[in-house]
Amino acid sequence: MRLHFTIALAAFSLHATAQDPVISEFLADNDNGMVDVDGESSDWIELHNPGSSAMDLGGWHLTDDVTDRTKWTIPSSSYIAPGGFMLIFASSKDRTDPFDELHTNFKLSADGEYLALFDPTASFASTEFGAAYPEQFEDVSYGFEFAPTITTNEYYFHTPTPGSQNISPGPLLTDISYYPELPSDGEDIVVLARLIGALGGSGFVQLDYRVLYGSSQSVLMLDDGVAPDAVAGDNIFTAAIPASASAPGEMVRWALTALDTNWNGTREPPFIDPLSDPEYFGTIVDDPSIATAQRTYHWFVQNTNAANSVSGTQCSVWFEGRFYDNLHVNARGGSSQGYPKKSYKFDFNNGDRFFLEESGRKVDEVNLNTTWADKAYVRQTLCYELYEACGAKGGLSYMVRLEQNGDFFSVCAFIEEPDEDLLSRCDLDPDGALYKMYNVCNSATSGVEKVTRLDEDHSDLQSFVSGIQLSNSDRRRNVFDTVDIPAVISYLAATAIMFDNDHIAKNYFLYRDSDGSGEWRFIPWDKDLTLGRNYTIGGGVLNDTMFATQDPLCHPLFGDRFRPKNDG
Repeated sequence: MRLHFTIALAAFSLHATAQDPVISEFLADNDNGMVDVDGESSDWIELHNPGSSAMDLGGWHLTDDVTDRTKWTIPSSSYIAPGGFMLIFASSKDRTDPFDELHTNFKLSADGEYLALFDPTASFASTEFGAAYPEQFEDVSYGFEFAPTITTNEYYFHTPTPGSQNISPGPLLTDISYYPELPSDGEDIVVLARLIGALGGSGFVQLDYRVLYGSSQSVLMLDDGVAPDAVAGDNIFTAAIPASASAPGEMVRWALTALDTNWNGTREPPFIDPLSDPEYFGTIVDDPSIATAQRTYHWFVQNTNAANSVSGTQCSVWFEGRFYDNLHVNARGGSSQGYPKKSYKFDFNNGDRFFLEESGRKVDEVNLNTTWADKAYVRQTLCYELYEACGAKGGLSYMVRLEQNGDFFSVCAFIEEPDEDLLSRCDLDPDGALYKMYNVCNSATSGVEKVTRLDEDHSDLQSFVSGIQLSNSDRRRNVFDTVDIPAVISYLAATAIMFDNDHIAKNYFLYRDSDGSGEWRFIPWDKDLTLGRNYTIGGGVLNDTMFATQDPLCHPLFGDRFRPKNDG
């Protein structure tokens, strides 16, 4: 006898025996999840065999059209093990090789639509979403609870599990927002969130907030129409963080927790991985005492000593209206490791990358370089702008005021990280080979750090290095065959103009258009010893000697074999 279940939340029907295959889970708004063989984030449908025997799903039909029950047919020899799962991409690519990736001839709508699995006769639907399944959300799947076998309880799942039993069921908190964006010292921070999928039409929502690294405080979020909530019963829950809890310049963070009537819970942000996920939403309280024309970078870190180490620690950042939580920071550089004010690398979370306003892109890493040794403060920014003016590809740079935990810390140089994101912004192929060099281009292994194409060895660089050595009789031909001559001339011209005394044996990147021309070019890096500054034997970096008139240090061909650096 076939069982019939009706679940009111989704206008959903399951007509299935214990042996019938079912749609156990689907994802209709795939953005950062599983990718298909083409590298695309296609939607997907998961089928489950709850029976005790393997079965061939060949001849069964998936459809998103109530008037066309056989819209897409599963090919024969599509076996599914007892208790097993089958994944089919809903991509509209229409691929039916049973020994390869399966793709339907339709896509799923995140707004909700009809979806069903019909048997080969097209007369019986083991799984059917009536008029439409409910609204879907980015990287959140929908399907049945397993406890431990499949049940008729359907939920949203914050952690999609294509190919395995569904986990983490619960309600959804969406449209999370707050106001004002930059609160003044006397303003409450009002937080709002829409609750979806709370069984029985009710739910519990709690706001937990922290100021800086103080203890967590809890506030119940309500949908009662009493201020700050605007309208009762609209599923928009609201709570206020009191202005009295914080002071100017301080960081205020919060997280939301929701429970349905079955005590299934959800947290936003999810905070699944403590080393790569944001733990809180947040903002800062405006500090009117900061009066500067510079862009201000607000950095919050609990363990400042750990931040000054190479291994680093976790931190939070607020910059120009955007808050980033639980990212990684560490001290970087060579000589600057010993400075009281160091250079830092900030490594952002994959799902919450840094917004690089000048390019409209989001990037994984940025650098804040110290100006401790540079009394002029502006050398690095001027140099990167000079490269751009000369037509040489390079990073973005500008000066920022750095605040740490609500207090002034330093004036530093913001430097874009040379990586795939920089290559894309510069209209270079991000799949090209990129190497950070710590030698005079005479070795492909010693003093080399590979940044891209990590699945390959250094043979491309070895071939290039060998081909341009003075001892190679074909050096001239190899240079013209393997070097992007115009790009290198632009780089060398800009480098000569700025009297860069530190680019010869380190502090440069090499990039190869691996899948295109195959030619190499420079990407500039680390421009503190420029415009008259140099490293002196016995004096180190921290010296006030200007070398802008001293030959060969100021010579346009400084660094060639006739005008070597002072260390040879």
